[in-house]
Amino acid sequence: MALAPLLQVQRIRSVGDSSEVSPGVFMVMRVNVAAWLAYGLVTANPVVIVPNVVALATTTFTLIVIRRYLHVSVSPRSEGATSR
Repeated sequence: MALAPLLQVQRIRSVGDSSEVSPGVFMVMRVNVAAWLAYGLVTANPVVIVPNVVALATTTFTLIVIRRYLHVSVSPRSEGATSR
């Protein structure tokens, strides 16, 4: 599970565009992982800490890749629009 976001990174990099990916999903995943990581740190449980550190790194990396490959499209209407 912690390495699953890397499949999305591979797809984004092969296509060269991240417009089909919702960054909100990965932001929610980061919040979830951070909560579990905090729990693991409070209880000093390495079985909870290690996979959540990995998951936090992979979801953060995925969000960076999504942002890097995000292509902002400009609609034809707004290119030639003038203010009145």
